[in-house]
Amino acid sequence: MYAWHEPDRLIISSRMRETCALGAGAAVLAAAALSGQALRVELSDPPAAIEAGAIWQASVELERGGVPVADARPLVILSDGGAVRLYYPGTAEPDGRYSVKILMPEGRWTYEVRVGKKTYDRGSVHAKPALDPSS
Repeated sequence: MYAWHEPDRLIISSRMRETCALGAGAAVLAAAALSGQALRVELSDPPAAIEAGAIWQASVELERGGVPVADARPLVILSDGGAVRLYYPGTAEPDGRYSVKILMPEGRWTYEVRVGKKTYDRGSVHAKPALDPSS
């Protein structure tokens, strides 16, 4: 409980201080527990067949300890061994999903997702040459 001691000062009882301290301590412990858990990063699979110049509408999902992570900066990287293309997803949805449009260049490309300095979810995709509509 509390009692007014002076006109602009609130005196908080020792029981109220203990309750606040316990609540703050629990919040700190919960945050520490989540930060110690590994980040789960998942990129949606590329289409089975995609042509060069087509868009791969991908989604990147980030989760830590079963809790969506919506304040990260994931980066999707395509590489063919020489050229490198970078794709930054937009703002995350509340469920921790980031949407990214990947313009597929022709050829075989490896992809990976980076968050900070760590690399996650790797794979490859092959974009076939676009069909010539005039033939």
